[in-house]
Amino acid sequence: MADSKGFTLIELMIVVSIIGILASMAVPNFLAYRARARQTEVWINFGGIYTSQIAHIGPNASYGDAYTGGPGAIGFSILGTPQYRYDMSGAGGSVVSIGSSRVCATSPTSVGGGMGSTFQVIACNNIDGDNTVDEWTMVSPNPTPIAITNDVTQ
Repeated sequence: MADSKGFTLIELMIVVSIIGILASMAVPNFLAYRARARQTEVWINFGGIYTSQIAHIGPNASYGDAYTGGPGAIGFSILGTPQYRYDMSGAGGSVVSIGSSRVCATSPTSVGGGMGSTFQVIACNNIDGDNTVDEWTMVSPNPTPIAITNDVTQ
């Protein structure tokens, strides 16, 4: 038996337990990185919506058409299947939703002064499967997304 080669059962159990410990530390970090990566969809689509709205207001003097004709009326569309639901509202009061069927806890409101002079977008989704819904908003003329509820930092 002095020539036999291989690993004992104890050695294999030690290796498996070390791999288990390493995996238990790595998986939560991976899930947090994945959730933050999903949030970039909001930033990209808010930028596209904002750019489309600014391009639309020039010749039309109003954001209002986007809310009666849908996002396509301003030349905006989302490629693929969005992770988030996007609710858009202008001073005209109508709301258009695209994306996920999830209902956002916060509703876009009529903002600003004159008819169709401003717009608001709200995006929401539960991106990591817990009880908190990730919600972001953007109100013109500021194109920066603002966290209503940041699910990743909860």
